[in-house]
Amino acid sequence: MWLSEQEREEFVSLLAARARNGKILFILDGLDEISTDTQTIRGVALEPFLKHLLRQKHVVVTSRPSGVDNSILPELDLELETVGFSKQNVNDYLSNILKPEDSRAVRDFIKRTPSIQSLANIPVQLDVICYSWDSLSSNEQSITMTGLYQTIVRRLRCKDAERLQKEVETSLTSQRIQRLPQYQMNRLIAIESEYLSFLAFKADAELNAGKDDSQHAWYFLHLTFQEYFAASSIVRHLQIKPKIGSTLTTSEKTKAHIQRHKYNPRYQIVWWMVAGMLHEEDLASFFELLQGVPADLIGGYHHHLLAGCLNEARGQLDDKSVENVEMQLRQWLQLKMMVNDNGGGKSVLGGMSYFPEELLIRSIGQPGATRSYLIRTLAMRASLTQPSIEVLLKTLQDVQGRNLHLRGTVVETLGKQPTLPESTLQTLVDALQDRNWYVRSSAAEVLGKRPTLPRSTLQALIGGLRDNYMDVRKSAAEALGKQSTLPEPTLQTLVGVLQDKDWYFRKSAAELLGKQSTLLESTLQALVGALQAKDWYVKKSAAEALGKQSILPESTLQALVGALQREDWGVGKPAAEVLGNQSALPESTLTALVGALQGANWNVAKSAALILGKQSTLPESTLQALDGALHHENEGVRKSATIVLGKQLELPESTLRALAGALQDNDWNVRKSAAEVLGTQSILHVSAIQALVGALQDKDRFVRKRVV
Repeated sequence: MWLSEQEREEFVSLLAARARNGKILFILDGLDEISTDTQTIRGVALEPFLKHLLRQKHVVVTSRPSGVDNSILPELDLELETVGFSKQNVNDYLSNILKPEDSRAVRDFIKRTPSIQSLANIPVQLDVICYSWDSLSSNEQSITMTGLYQTIVRRLRCKDAERLQKEVETSLTSQRIQRLPQYQMNRLIAIESEYLSFLAFKADAELNAGKDDSQHAWYFLHLTFQEYFAASSIVRHLQIKPKIGSTLTTSEKTKAHIQRHKYNPRYQIVWWMVAGMLHEEDLASFFELLQGVPADLIGGYHHHLLAGCLNEARGQLDDKSVENVEMQLRQWLQLKMMVNDNGGGKSVLGGMSYFPEELLIRSIGQPGATRSYLIRTLAMRASLTQPSIEVLLKTLQDVQGRNLHLRGTVVETLGKQPTLPESTLQTLVDALQDRNWYVRSSAAEVLGKRPTLPRSTLQALIGGLRDNYMDVRKSAAEALGKQSTLPEPTLQTLVGVLQDKDWYFRKSAAELLGKQSTLLESTLQALVGALQAKDWYVKKSAAEALGKQSILPESTLQALVGALQREDWGVGKPAAEVLGNQSALPESTLTALVGALQGANWNVAKSAALILGKQSTLPESTLQALDGALHHENEGVRKSATIVLGKQLELPESTLRALAGALQDNDWNVRKSAAEVLGTQSILHVSAIQALVGALQDKDRFVRKRVV
């Protein structure tokens, strides 16, 4: 749109006026891109201008948290942080996008590949993984991080080749591109690949020089893609003579670069990917470089590097090379065991997913091995394979009756696994009878992680509720409580427990029954009986269990009213709470509550009034009974009756007359409540209006205020 100079001035004046009046929303998108230093435009400093913008009435700011100087930010009304997918989000996304079998395969791959786990939390990265999954090997156990990125890049190159209108004799369609052999695709995208490799090292050089990432005019989708293209460039320079102008000019300089940076943490994944891309002599030569000088004098980081590279390159290495690297890792593990054999040590390296799990398994059975150390190391891993779980189960059986600490460590390790095979079930049930309380408690915790348990296991857990140790009882109760539905025989066992002498046992049984969505009438009656227990915790648990039932049968409601009217208020109070949670009570229960309202016990009467007040509509017989309660000798009962009546939308004439009479009550609270109720009625009888007029002369100002 073209504006004349006068129109521009008018437009600027209008904007300035609107801004002063707070009529403009300013959106400062990417504030961190310009607020990292005192930048200028045409010699004018930006910082004062930014501060002026940030002081406006309506401002939306987007920025990376680390990229903004908080001293220039005003106090924010609302601050939000963009976070990645949670573990559940990832699972839900995979279930919605992929076929069930592919979804499970991707989930397992993410679980056992630590470097992918953080990437999968980023929606765009997870989408790329799903996009490329059908092009990966059908044997997901053989998929490495390098293989995944090679497939992702190939899929993206196919898409880019079509978009860039690449040609091989004739223009390429997407179908032809998909069928191109790898070597031909590499030639087709050679220039772009070279440039991406150049950018990968350029970005690294700029970061090393201290330049802020916000100053880049281009970005990789994720740091791992930059690492992938950097690794590709290194591999290319190791295999062929470099071209003039390449970032690395000779193979010797490439090797020198590897030697100089092999222990640089920022290059860790680069070296893993280099190992994953190389084959045969080139791969053997690369491992020689890693093993050569300079050496890691302490050894820790060197073995992390070897384990990660072995994890990526195992399929390309010959057996002798694999054995050589594994021997070094095993020796390092044995050294750490000797140094840290203090009863609580574990190997950080062994806990990494890229460390060969089979080395830990084999070491457990070797003479002189510290099994507790190795098992604690296994517990650090995100998930264990079936062979490891079988070794743990065998260890638990071998040390039955001895080495209490080791048994507890094994069960605790099993408990950290997200899923366990069926074969572990009986071993864990047997562990519930272990002599050591910690083993019993840990076994109950592990069983509680299973969504469905057989009846025999549930009965064993119920037995755990009688354990002498509180921790075991608590773990058993929590395990049972995590079962969404308990079978009827188990529920009947819990009903029997409500009569037990041990108060904690009774309390736990009531809590577990309360977690079931539907209970039989006989079970509900047993819970009502538990309201009469001497122990407050048992009564509270029974009341909560009853209160969680959306609908209670009339017989149970009558029993609750009976409990409400008991002299022991410790019984009556939880009964009142349960009745108050019922949205619609039958007339017989309402009548009983009115009777309780007119009783001598003030606590009972007040509770009955509160329960009645929660009912949206009361029958006429109940309203008439409430009319009588307006004449009760206790002023609290009279006030409660007026409050209950006030919650009804329409009241009969007889009730309105009774309320008009309450305006003469001796207690000012009753008079005030009566005036409030009459004020809510759209139509009043003449006698009620006259009573309200008379109340204008009331000696209490609060009563007069309600009348007005």
